[in-house]
Amino acid sequence: PAAVRAATLAGYGARPCLRGLWLARCDCVIHLAEALVHNATASLPLLRTRLRRAWEPIMLERVTDLRDSDAAP
Repeated sequence: PAAVRAATLAGYGARPCLRGLWLARCDCVIHLAEALVHNATASLPLLRTRLRRAWEPIMLERVTDLRDSDAAP
């Protein structure tokens, strides 16, 4: 949520902010999957925390309706 707030304050629109959020979420899932495959149990608490924070709903998701009219020309 803090990263999305910072991007919004920097002037980025809803679409790039939400895209960045989803990329961060995917990155967290990939790192968690890799840790599970390689039995890296030492990093699991940190990865669980990152995953939980990455999937927190943000206000931008709740109030943004991305339709074709929001697409870049």
